[in-house]
Amino acid sequence: CANVVPTSRQMLTYGLVASDGVFETRRDRSSFFGIERALDVIRTFSDQPASEIVAQLYAAACEFAGTTELEDDVTAVILKVERAPK
Repeated sequence: CANVVPTSRQMLTYGLVASDGVFETRRDRSSFFGIERALDVIRTFSDQPASEIVAQLYAAACEFAGTTELEDDVTAVILKVERAPK
């Protein structure tokens, strides 16, 4: 199951395709990493290459969970599309 979350910022459009392992990373039994935290990572590192954003997303999820390696499968793809000015 993949989630596609579009975001926009000026002339760049960002997309995140990720498995539920990203969003369902848990801190405890009731707290999930969630889409909003994932989007915050994208916004924070939006000036970086897509590969670095993915690395930062994984690091943020690990930090949230209080671990260095996540147990669930985690797949994430960042799409960065630059739109031509009109």
